Amino acid sequence: MEDEVLTIKEVADYLKMNERTIYKLVQNGKIPAAKIASQWRLKKDLINEWLEYHMKSLEEEELVGLDKDDQNKVVEVTPLLKEQSFTTKLHSGSKSQVLRELVDLMVASGEITDADELFRAVVERERLCSTAVSDEIAIPHPRHALKAISKIPHLAVGVSKNGIDFESEDDNPTKLFFLICAPREDTHLKIMARLSRVLRDRKIRYDLTQAEDFEQFVQIFSEGENKLA
Repeated sequence: MEDEVLTIKEVADYLKMNERTIYKLVQNGKIPAAKIASQWRLKKDLINEWLEYHMKSLEEEELVGLDKDDQNKVVEVTPLLKEQSFTTKLHSGSKSQVLRELVDLMVASGEITDADELFRAVVERERLCSTAVSDEIAIPHPRHALKAISKIPHLAVGVSKNGIDFESEDDNPTKLFFLICAPREDTHLKIMARLSRVLRDRKIRYDLTQAEDFEQFVQIFSEGENKLA
């Protein structure tokens, strides 16, 4: 259950992060927690939401480990990149149109069968707060896992050469879009953490926006991902 209450150790196990790192984040007020009987307690659903909104502000050392699965294996993004769900020619002029274009890409690849359900879910999430995270990047996704239409993680990627107004926090046009659809909230967070680590490199971001085709995009992204510890 997503509303379950966890200890710091349980949160560390859940996120695959160092227990001292979690404690430090709690102590500094960076992550929502409350003391019950002199012990810190954290709600899983609040942790998930907090990470979505604040992942970009975390230090690299705080992100390391967050991109690992239950077997302590890194959740890599490169294998999720598929040519059928990729385009360097997003032509939409509005947020809603971009989301529909990305959803259609994912559906066209045969990975997702219910386009309307996915579109509704990502639009609902955008109403809460834009998923544009500055630096010309947006990572749209459903607020909750869509287990009925997504048995494994999927990714649709679009590039807009000129940029689109996606209500970014830095008010700049967004050029790189990564739509995530995963069957579990923690899987989504791990993919997002991996993306955040790769895309912190300004040169990689620029090179990705200039990629001419899928092969070039994958090569650039893969080289960036391979540099991570």
